[in-house]
Amino acid sequence: MISHFKGWLAKWDRNIVSQDDVETQQIVTDKLMNAFSGIEDLLHKSDQKAMMKARGELTPGSNEANEKEVIAMLENQKKSWYIGLKTISRDMTYIKSILENIYEIKNRRSRECFQLRAENSKLRAEIEQLRQSRGNGSF
Repeated sequence: MISHFKGWLAKWDRNIVSQDDVETQQIVTDKLMNAFSGIEDLLHKSDQKAMMKARGELTPGSNEANEKEVIAMLENQKKSWYIGLKTISRDMTYIKSILENIYEIKNRRSRECFQLRAENSKLRAEIEQLRQSRGNGSF
């Protein structure tokens, strides 16, 4: 039983994953933001195109042109593909915030692992000291 525990204890410290993945977090966040930006840019260009088409030959900034542009933009935003992309855009924003929370939890776990490693090292030193003080080397 004691030898089994000693074997587990020896392997336990080596099995702790403590890789710093700040770079991975940044890559994932950047990819999400690039996709988000692409979707928002597409939606913006679609609104602009609909507004320009609705304005036609009217003078930009006139009341009539502004009215037609707003109506065209609102109609454009009612299209199913527009609503779908807007939903995806919002979901990606939500995922980004959740991702930040997950990494915060992971970083806390990593800190706890480092603390446990330090405690483990201290306990090993105490065990070794007890062995030496007993003189016979058995524990």
